[in-house]
Amino acid sequence: MLRASDEDDHAEGGGGAGVELRTLGASTASAMPKPPARRRRGSPWRVRMGVRPLVGVSWLPWEARELTFGQIFVAALAIGALVSLIAKDSLPWLSQSYCEANSRKPFCDRLSYRLAKAGRHLGTALHMLTAINFLLVCRKPLYALFGLSIERLAKWHRWSGHLVVIGSVLHGLGYYNVWISMDVWNEKFYKSKNLAGTLALVPLLVLWALSLEPVRRGCFRLFYRAHIFCVPLFVAGLCFHHEADQFLLFACVPFVLLFGDKLWRARHARRLPWRIAGVRAIGNDTLCIDMEPLPRDGILVLGLSRFPATSWVSINVPALSRWQMHPFSVCKSKALQRRHATNPDADPPAALTVYSRAPANAGNWTRAALSLGEALVSQRCFVDGPYGALELPLSLGDYDAYIFAAGGIGITPLLPVFEELIEADTLSSVPGLFIFTTSDASLAEEFQPVLNDISAAGEYAQTRVHLTDASAVQPLQPVTMERVVKAAQDGAQSLVDQSQDLEVSKGRPNFSESAADLMASLAPGSLVAALCCGPVSMDRAFMQAISAVSRSQGVTVHFHREGFGL
Repeated sequence: MLRASDEDDHAEGGGGAGVELRTLGASTASAMPKPPARRRRGSPWRVRMGVRPLVGVSWLPWEARELTFGQIFVAALAIGALVSLIAKDSLPWLSQSYCEANSRKPFCDRLSYRLAKAGRHLGTALHMLTAINFLLVCRKPLYALFGLSIERLAKWHRWSGHLVVIGSVLHGLGYYNVWISMDVWNEKFYKSKNLAGTLALVPLLVLWALSLEPVRRGCFRLFYRAHIFCVPLFVAGLCFHHEADQFLLFACVPFVLLFGDKLWRARHARRLPWRIAGVRAIGNDTLCIDMEPLPRDGILVLGLSRFPATSWVSINVPALSRWQMHPFSVCKSKALQRRHATNPDADPPAALTVYSRAPANAGNWTRAALSLGEALVSQRCFVDGPYGALELPLSLGDYDAYIFAAGGIGITPLLPVFEELIEADTLSSVPGLFIFTTSDASLAEEFQPVLNDISAAGEYAQTRVHLTDASAVQPLQPVTMERVVKAAQDGAQSLVDQSQDLEVSKGRPNFSESAADLMASLAPGSLVAALCCGPVSMDRAFMQAISAVSRSQGVTVHFHREGFGL
């Protein structure tokens, strides 16, 4: 018989508060025998470039701590090129002697004048940075060359966009300050090339304001239309501004790749149509959309085999929006498909399933999908992708242990990875731990088949599920599962399956203790694959806790993080 701890929530550094939960009926990680040595595959270069060396450096920004050696190398090259341009063209103007030697105006003794001149000479660096910003939108070429995920490309695109806005404002203010101080505003401002620069700056500022996270998440349609109208105006202004030939030289390759990427993706998505097979609301704020490929010219499009684990797709549903394409993480789970199939004993169909949170502040597209519900069934849709892949330095089967942490619908990209380990019988000899944290008990019911499969995969496999509903007024809703439900509203809630070693506890997980249990049986120098997907706060706690435990145990951890921060 399984038991649930009835302890008070306790604070835990990094991992939050919670009740430690162990799967009984199977040996715990600390009691496991040491797994046999495993043969490594993969070149040393690939292993080195895929390691995230800054995870344990707490004073760095979180985005920097997530970078791998390869990404640090590429970012250093880009930043170095920009810094060298700024140091060559802009910073020397801060020196009075340099200003007097190169300026025809007798104002170099004024610091404001020298600052204005430095801002004016940011143009070359801004041209390069703008070209990089356009390059980061070229999804297919960058994925083909570097395997970069949509989430990471979008993040880098936002960062470079902020730098373009800041640099452009400083560049423009440098000119405006000089014109005002020299009383030549009317003469200079209305010159065609100067006016074109201002006309480029205005749509850039509008685009930046409408791309901030509250607008992007709450009103995606406004964010989308702002890009449609403001980007062409910005580019046109640059083409009529000073040094337009230099900008076009920097941007010609990104423009060619961008237009080629858009045309190829549109043609590919339209050539292989899909249909919506089902729409389900899960709990209070989760939407599930099932899709299946349509036959074309007598040939059925390949389904799940096209989509590797942790991949992303962009989906267009003309019934919701003719042009908008929204990114989703693919949930490639055969167990879930069998559960919702008409004939569970048959082979699962070649279908595609995506999950999306639909809270009250969700965007128009998500709210419309949730309100239409079953009316979307049989509607045609288009799928662009897949993009992204598992970013581990070694092959998935080459590790000595596995630890996964999923929060909410962050479980969707990680379940297929664990299913691959089960199908390859890896967990019969290698320890694996799957930690699932959610505030909605309905999600535990939705993913129950796969969680059961993980728990029953072998004596080395463990599943720990935590409900984190902090509401003291509204009790947790009972979950309709093929299991015995024990509810204690003033203590821990345990969902106990009489045939599976699976238990659900109320409270947040203790990542440090879970990692220590898992790594206790590992020899020094062992390799652990740690994958996480969930809220940023949970991912930070997980990666920091695992990093600290691995250092104390002498174990090397390779991280992969999936994010929904688009």
